[in-house]
Amino acid sequence: MGTAAPRCPRVLVLTAPVDPTADYVIQHLSAAGVSVARVDSADFPVRLTASATIKPGGPWMVRLNDIDLDDVTAIYYRRPCRFVFSPEIPDPYLSWCEG
Repeated sequence: MGTAAPRCPRVLVLTAPVDPTADYVIQHLSAAGVSVARVDSADFPVRLTASATIKPGGPWMVRLNDIDLDDVTAIYYRRPCRFVFSPEIPDPYLSWCEG
């Protein structure tokens, strides 16, 4: 039996657009050759999309924009902002969406 080649690490960093601490961590990881994807979950669902593909008898494939989550080997959950919902959502539904 052969062994699979080791995967290159890819870190998903969930943080606000302005976060000096996360910037330092991302710089350090990048200098070490680690691939980093920075995302603010507040961008969902307006600027950040999530999609999933399920093939019969096959694996699921889940993506955040252009990030294939199968490639993510670690997540650094720092300080993402609150979700920002579309202004088209009526007020009575916003609390449900936030929940």
